[in-house]
Amino acid sequence: MDRHGYFTVRDIVDFAYCPRSIYFQHCIKAGKESTPKMEKGRELHEHFVDKSLRTKILKGLPRLPREYEVRLSSEKYNFNARIDCILFSGEEAYPVEFKSSPRPEILYNTYKYQMVAQALVIEEVLGKKVPCAYIKYVDGCIAKLPIKAELKEKVAEILEEMDEIVRYEKIPMPAKSMKKCQNCFYKDICRRL
Repeated sequence: MDRHGYFTVRDIVDFAYCPRSIYFQHCIKAGKESTPKMEKGRELHEHFVDKSLRTKILKGLPRLPREYEVRLSSEKYNFNARIDCILFSGEEAYPVEFKSSPRPEILYNTYKYQMVAQALVIEEVLGKKVPCAYIKYVDGCIAKLPIKAELKEKVAEILEEMDEIVRYEKIPMPAKSMKKCQNCFYKDICRRL
């Protein structure tokens, strides 16, 4: 694929929330300030890196060899990933993401795409099969996401759409739910389009 450059897993999540965010971030280079929720999440991630808390945070997950704060780059799909933790078992690997929120009633698509993107880059770079991924929520709940071919295809399609937006400076349609716009950093810019 001849892409413009590297995206991040965060870009995939942002696109799934609202496709216009990619246009604002990568085409017109509109900055994005941190919200209090984002700052809280960063603080919790810093604590996650602290070795003394790792065992407690990962309680309930398989007791396997693991690596923390792994950074990988996909040449095939042209994106970078920072993975909180990867569990290893022979020829298999399992990404683990820590979320600073309690477990929602349903697993959000944004979370699914984030975990599938991490699975894709692990399979490509580390040569490990990723049968499932885990999300550990701040309330102690764990979600297990089977990594299916359909989800991999969806993430590949998302990356293609993101590339088209940036390559052709194409303004995508806004999010389908206007509720998403209420707390969006780009809402004032978006309304003017």
